[in-house]
Amino acid sequence: MESYDTEYTAHLSPLVLVQGIGQGFDGGESNAGDGNDAGINGELLFRKQDQLKRSPAVKGLVSSWRRLHNEDLIWDSTAINSDLLQSDSSTSSSSITDKFHFKIVDKHYIPKVKDLDDSNTHFQLPQLVLTSQWIQKYKSILPSTVVSFYELNHNYTDLKEIEKIDLELISEINMLQTQLQHRHIKPLIILVSSSSSNVEMGINERISIIRKQTGLNNKNCLLLLESSTPKETNEVFQNSIQFIKISNLEFFNQLEKKFKKKRSTFLNYSKDEFSKNIIEARYSLKNGFINEFKKQYPQAIKNFQFSYEFLLKTLNTISSKENSEIYIQYRILLDITMFHIIRLFFYQGQFNQAYKKFDLHLQSIIYQIKLQKFKINSFKVCNWISSQFKILAQLSDLVTPNNLVPIDQPFLSNEKDPHSPLVLPQSGYLYLQAFNLLKNGGKYGESEDDDPYPVIIEHDKTSEYINLLNFSKLSFQKKDNSFLRSISFINFQIAEEYFANKEYESSLKFYEISLDAIKDFNNWGFISSKIYYKLLICFLELGKHYAFIINLIEISLFDNQIQQLNNINDIKELINNEEKLPKMLQNVNEDNLLINLSTDETFDILVGKVCFHEKIITLSNELAFQIEIQSNLNEILGVVKFNELLVTFQGNNLNEILIKHDDSIKSNSVSYLKSNDKTDDNIPIFYTNLEFNPFEKKVFQFKLPTRKIGVNSCISISSILDYNKLFQIKLNIPLKNYNNDNINNLNSLHKWYHQGKSLNNYKIISNLNPETYEVIPRIPKTKINIGDIDDDEFGIVGEVFKIPVKILNNDHESIDLEMEISAKIGDEEIEIKWDDQGDGQLKLEDVEVDKEILKNINLKIPNFFTMENSIILIKLSYTFYVSKDYEVPIIKHLTKKIKIIDPFKISISFLPRLLNESLPNPFIINSDDQAIPKPSRFWLASLIISNTLPLDLELIDETIVFKTTDDDMMINEFKDKLVTSRENDENQDKLISNHYIGTSIIKDGTNYRNINFNSNLVVRYKRLNSDTVLQTFKNKIWKFSLPLLDPRVLLDVERPTNEDNNIKLIFMIENPTSRIFQFQLTLTDNSNFQITSGVKTQNVSILPITRQKFEFNLIPMNNGLLSLPQLTVYDLNYRVNLPTLLVSDEVQLKNKEIYINIE
Repeated sequence: MESYDTEYTAHLSPLVLVQGIGQGFDGGESNAGDGNDAGINGELLFRKQDQLKRSPAVKGLVSSWRRLHNEDLIWDSTAINSDLLQSDSSTSSSSITDKFHFKIVDKHYIPKVKDLDDSNTHFQLPQLVLTSQWIQKYKSILPSTVVSFYELNHNYTDLKEIEKIDLELISEINMLQTQLQHRHIKPLIILVSSSSSNVEMGINERISIIRKQTGLNNKNCLLLLESSTPKETNEVFQNSIQFIKISNLEFFNQLEKKFKKKRSTFLNYSKDEFSKNIIEARYSLKNGFINEFKKQYPQAIKNFQFSYEFLLKTLNTISSKENSEIYIQYRILLDITMFHIIRLFFYQGQFNQAYKKFDLHLQSIIYQIKLQKFKINSFKVCNWISSQFKILAQLSDLVTPNNLVPIDQPFLSNEKDPHSPLVLPQSGYLYLQAFNLLKNGGKYGESEDDDPYPVIIEHDKTSEYINLLNFSKLSFQKKDNSFLRSISFINFQIAEEYFANKEYESSLKFYEISLDAIKDFNNWGFISSKIYYKLLICFLELGKHYAFIINLIEISLFDNQIQQLNNINDIKELINNEEKLPKMLQNVNEDNLLINLSTDETFDILVGKVCFHEKIITLSNELAFQIEIQSNLNEILGVVKFNELLVTFQGNNLNEILIKHDDSIKSNSVSYLKSNDKTDDNIPIFYTNLEFNPFEKKVFQFKLPTRKIGVNSCISISSILDYNKLFQIKLNIPLKNYNNDNINNLNSLHKWYHQGKSLNNYKIISNLNPETYEVIPRIPKTKINIGDIDDDEFGIVGEVFKIPVKILNNDHESIDLEMEISAKIGDEEIEIKWDDQGDGQLKLEDVEVDKEILKNINLKIPNFFTMENSIILIKLSYTFYVSKDYEVPIIKHLTKKIKIIDPFKISISFLPRLLNESLPNPFIINSDDQAIPKPSRFWLASLIISNTLPLDLELIDETIVFKTTDDDMMINEFKDKLVTSRENDENQDKLISNHYIGTSIIKDGTNYRNINFNSNLVVRYKRLNSDTVLQTFKNKIWKFSLPLLDPRVLLDVERPTNEDNNIKLIFMIENPTSRIFQFQLTLTDNSNFQITSGVKTQNVSILPITRQKFEFNLIPMNNGLLSLPQLTVYDLNYRVNLPTLLVSDEVQLKNKEIYINIE
């Protein structure tokens, strides 16, 4: 785009002049100067009043205008019609954001009225061609709108003074309107007031008078208060933009009418086709620019296309030799017109149309060049076509990338039309076309009979080439890795340009960048091979010896690409140069240069494959294996010699072997090697011929004795390549063996070669993991069994379970044996040991032949378990030692599972009992007594143990121990009161124990409402029909809490000694506290009994530390299990009922009712 005047190529935005607030957007220098071309013969824009100081409100308004400012921009992204990007409609421009050229000046010259008439009836062709000055007039000189700021002074209080000031302002506005009216320019007046509101000092009335006297209204005469809020300032901004839009449209509509009238007039004067074509071209071009100012892009495109046709017709009649200036002028106009057409199509979202028009332009101009009999492939023509492609590419780059569909494919030109942009309409490829045309065109000045059209001649062609290539690369890089091949090709082209210019450092950089990317590309062998060759030259010229050798190795590893390497003879000649190459390498080191590639797996110079003949070998047998070595080097290096091969193994049997080169040994494809020598480190040495032709494979076979057991494998092969005494390369040879994951029949079959010259003589062997073998010891014929345990046999909680282990040596010689036993329940280890050892370890020496040994295991079963872990897993690990060889252990394992059951169901309940008739009297104090008696209570702990396996087990007895959790309290059992009993049937065996315990506080000055204690229960039992060994089961610790200080109601029952059924109910209310309680007692009647004595309803007070009795005599009315009358004891203070607890076995509690059995 730099080939043309910016007035021709700039995005057209209407000019809006702003005066009265200084110069420029920032209030400093004007953004376009305060003068212009019209100042020579122009008329100064009228203004007498002083410039206003910019208040915050004015600055805010100017800042808002600045966001819509556009000056000399080639591309305006806001002009793209987003609606048209989705549909190809060309009717609406509502989605286009309007931008304007805001020019803020303190003075400005506008053309005189007579100068606006650009009519010319003399038809002198140079004067009729549209120049950039005409565009500049409407772009930078003649505005469509003038915005003028004036101060509305409110500092005066005298009405006459205010009226005088306003009349002066009215007069100036009218003078400005008169000046602009002759030019069809609309003024926008903005009155700025420092008043705090529009009602102060009659501002509204003054504005109304000014508008009335000037013919203005609220749309073209706006008020801006200096104290305006941002919202109010924005409202003024929106009103100003709305007026400017309308004013701009009216201005250019008027101008369009004027041109239409002039066009008709000039056509009437025209007498020949040539003149008419000029007039049509001229005014169509002007209308195109006018519609572009108006942002009516569809109509502008039509005008430009119409003008282009007439310009082309006119050019057909012009001879470049006779009228070269006219010819050049029309060529420029054609380029500019097409530039606007293409840009507007891009704005409209019609990209295909833009490319087609560009293609049409190229074809039209090339046709014109042919008519002028100029060479199409000359330097100037190719330069011009290149510049057009560059312009199209720049425009395409400015479009949002998502608007163009990326096409990642190689650049292919059209043979019929090599300059067509339709092949790949993408900016990156367009830059490449520009580069190709510029580079491959003819030489400048090679012919005097050349196209006179001016072109820009770059003295540094390499820089221009590289700039085009960089532009292309940047365009492709916007596509998120969609054009990797294209970018790689561009880097290659950049490197080629630097290489041609002998800038080897720069070319080296881009060759390497390109090569890194294209290594994985298919069908790129020619380019990659060429890069490798060029890299060799760069490294050689730059004296980079290491990089030279690495690159040489990479080229030497080409396989199918070697056929595409057209520089193969040049490379051979280069590396065989007896002067330059040795001199460069020997300058680095007097000895051979050593390159260490042993850690780099990318250079597979040699590939190894190891195969052991057998997977499993018994100790002391011979180990047979073979090593295949395949050379991947091509013909570039010729025959290559390797000094040695070091093969490394992992395992106990074999560590390393060394294969050395011997020139005296004839080279064979398959060689059987024997070792007669060893290194100082005791490594076996084998000698053979290690010279390899291009892509040659050799096989080496070995037989070695086995000395130690274990798994062994070949893990690496290393070597040293010695090339013509110039350099050496130390490398690792990758092993291409099969992975254990690839388990199938094909991978388990391998070729085992026979000794000789041919690789076609072999047999097939089966080995799933050919690189690994295992040396195993001789396994003795000794049997070990865990004793017979039936599936329905079980272990009982707490039991010591005995398990027999049988050992029988059926081998031909005695053995030593070590055994270790362990047991788990879930993840938890449990106690298990040998009967005569005391732990889980057992060692037996010299177990004789045919001798049977019996050992017992004692398993201690846990006292409790969960249902998820009801199985004990026993593991027996045993190790054989044959012939006293303790370095070769033979380890095996046995397992056994035993089910665990818990046959015991245990329950315990605590019932209140009375030890004394009454509580200690707090009013009778002995010498050793405390002032307040310590609370104590007596309980019956009823324990029931049920055996659910009465046919297998016998309950012997139980022991239970109670212990408080706090030393301040005490619990003790009355052993003399213990009562035990049994209940036996077919389903279960019960052991019932009644333990009497007392609870009390032993520490002075402390009171506890409850006593907390634990109990430990031990049950002894034995299995029936077995020995008399007693087993012990320990229950989990129980935790209990019994009340000490809560008031309670106790019920005892007395039966008379005579034979009648009368009974006495004795209710006892116990208060162990130091407080007095108030209770209401209510005895409910019952149809089962007649109450003969006792007060049914009464209120009582229970003194501290007392037990008070309430007796009722009853006569039963029925027989059987009868419910007793219920006594309700209601606490009048706490408003709760006290429950009744039973201290007699005569009664029982069911469903909150108390029952007694009457016979």
